[in-house]
Amino acid sequence: MDLNSSSEFCNKLVFLPTVGSTNDFLISEASANAQSWPDLSVVCAAEQTAGRGRNQRVWESPAGSSLAVSILIRNPSGPAHWYGMLLAVSMVESLTAQGAQAGLKWPNDVLVNEQKIAGVLGSATAEFAVVGIGLNLFQIGLEQTESIENLQLDTNYDFQLAEILRNFSQLRASFESVGKQPLLTKLREVSHTLGKRIRVQTDSGEIVGIATEIDSDGLLVLNHGEHRISAGDILHLRGETS
Repeated sequence: MDLNSSSEFCNKLVFLPTVGSTNDFLISEASANAQSWPDLSVVCAAEQTAGRGRNQRVWESPAGSSLAVSILIRNPSGPAHWYGMLLAVSMVESLTAQGAQAGLKWPNDVLVNEQKIAGVLGSATAEFAVVGIGLNLFQIGLEQTESIENLQLDTNYDFQLAEILRNFSQLRASFESVGKQPLLTKLREVSHTLGKRIRVQTDSGEIVGIATEIDSDGLLVLNHGEHRISAGDILHLRGETS
């Protein structure tokens, strides 16, 4: 596959026709041979047979239907979740530039028309972080999902990957030089969760409330401080906003 445009925005680029999980592959390879896998190494695939979303959910990625990509961050300036948010915002900015009405469902599901088009998953070791994104290029029949094809945008793999990597490299440089405040501003601007009444399923139970803020740690604040959510499954409750 021709990935000339994408290769401009990373230090190493590996394309795999099929893989279990791009995140798992990159973590394994980067752990085993650090010198061969520099910072900003990228692994992408046409098919994932064991792709995962949050909470170990299966992320369906049939051959040729999606863009699956993982990025290696050596010596990260913060926890992996910040880089996951950077990657999610990169995808939103890419889709917005193409004319789509994109936004984020906290913490990092990319939505268009309130339908999921991409999801982000981050992992970390003691030495590095890996953040991955799965983007639906073509419609695969799942409910409440959107695709590049359905939006009548360019389904070319290299084009979509290059735009994500371009945005990510710029946002990362800002994050690592001036800190998280510009990222927090962007997260709040593109959020499709803030202002909505939501239901959150956490490890300790279910919480219902209005999403009122994303705080300085990236946590979701409900009811003006009554709850602060670090992780959980979120459902936007239709027709109810503040």
